[in-house]
This record gives sequence, structure tokens and C-alpha cells, in this order.
Amino acid sequence: MAHFSNNSIKLRQNMIAEDAAGQKVEYRASMFIQFKTNWDDDAGRYERMTDSQQKICDDFHAQMAEAGVEIGFVFQKQMPGETELKNLPKIMTGKVYVNKRKEQRQEQQQEAGGNNGW
Repeated sequence: MAHFSNNSIKLRQNMIAEDAAGQKVEYRASMFIQFKTNWDDDAGRYERMTDSQQKICDDFHAQMAEAGVEIGFVFQKQMPGETELKNLPKIMTGKVYVNKRKEQRQEQQQEAGGNNGW
């Protein structure tokens, strides 16, 4: 099975599994395809991808959508000294699906006569 990984993910705030009433809390996941670019100190952000890099990402996205690919993810808590991944506690699991491009969504809305003015 093809894998993607990042060995160090840090939360920006605490997450909870259940609210005060004991109900499971759901979170929304968004992921994107991009090339690693250089940091621009003057702009305070990463540089934009080149047109050719953007096209590669767009083409890859289209291939994934056409094939019906989804990406599953698992967040595991790092444990000092533990080297077996299967022994790390799973904190979060889920799937993300390929979204339709904005242009495709607008086209479908127009075909369906669904432009509510928003």
C-alpha cells in the first residue's frame, strides 16, 4: 500500500474526543497537494508554486478523482523509546476524498439551475 507520512505533527490547541455531555466531537479535515517551496521572509509565507508545479498538482488531483481514490489517515501519539509503530496509541483516524474542482462545482450548479445568488 502506498504511504505518505510526517513523523512530527504538533497541535496548535488541545483536542477533545467527547464534549461535556459525553457526545463524540467531530473534526473536519482538509488536505491539499502541493510542492515544497522556499520560505519568503519578506512576505512572511512560502513562495507560490510555479505554473508547471501547479499543473502537475492539478493533473494529479484529476487522476485521483477519476480513479475514485481516497486517502486514509491515522494520527498516533509518539511515545519515547517506542520503535514499533503498531504499539503507538491511535489518536485519530479518518479518510479524505477528492473534492471536485471549483469550476466543476459551478458547472454542475448551472446545469441543475441552482444558482441561489450566494
